[in-house]
Amino acid sequence: MKRKTDDYEFIKEEKKVKFEKIKGILFLIWFATSIILLIYFSETGRTNLTLCLFGHYFAIFGFMAYTSEPSKKRIEEIWMPLLFMFVGTAIMAVSLLCHFGIIQIQ
Repeated sequence: MKRKTDDYEFIKEEKKVKFEKIKGILFLIWFATSIILLIYFSETGRTNLTLCLFGHYFAIFGFMAYTSEPSKKRIEEIWMPLLFMFVGTAIMAVSLLCHFGIIQIQ
């Protein structure tokens, strides 16, 4: 006879698999769209927005690494994804500030 905890673990694993599939599909859509935008911005001379997308890569890759099994990670394993998210966010912020003319970099 099955125990109630076995059913709970099975449902928990099933939800985790569905979440990972949805996360993977959304990642592929985002990646394809950002590559198209990266090409478009570089051809139109919008270098600030190109840098913003580059920073976006860092932030999203860090987020994807951080959300993969976050409950089982120790502090030694999460500093790199957090660093990627921070660096990506900083690149995006600086490039957008330059794009809107708040910061002038020559």
